[in-house]
Order: sequence, then C-alpha cells, then structure tokens
Amino acid sequence: MMETIFPLRRQTIVMSCPPVNDLMDLWPALKIESELYAEFQRITTQNLPNTCYAELDRHLPLMMTLFRQKAPITGKTADALAEI
Repeated sequence: MMETIFPLRRQTIVMSCPPVNDLMDLWPALKIESELYAEFQRITTQNLPNTCYAELDRHLPLMMTLFRQKAPITGKTADALAEI
C-alpha cells in the first residue's frame, strides 16, 4: 500500500515540507523498519542495509586504526581492541 501512495507522500513533502513528526503521524507505517527500507529504496533506488554495510566495510580499516591509536587513552577499550 505504501508504494501505491508514494506519489501522494512525495507531493505532500515537496509542497508543504512538514516536520518529520507530522509525516510519522500521517504515515505510521514508516515507523516499521521494513517500510522505512522500502521507502529509502523507492527514493534512492539503493538497498539501505546493503549500502550501509558496504560503506561500513569500506571505512572499517581506517576506523580500526583510529580506535587502536586512541585506545590506550581509554583503558578498557584498549583491552577489547587488543582481542580483535
């Protein structure tokens, strides 16, 4: 159903720029994770979880390097990162 009323949602958003809370009240299905993913895909033609995981994989080596550099300052975090 959300797919069939997508043009109406798009028109509402473009024409009146309502706050997010108002959008969630108008279309409560957007509070459902799978519907949010589907809406993202309708707008961007990208799969949200796959896109997020791909970007995380791309940035993970640099993030781990940064965490390891900062870990000695935090104590317990250093122990956890040493196990990775």
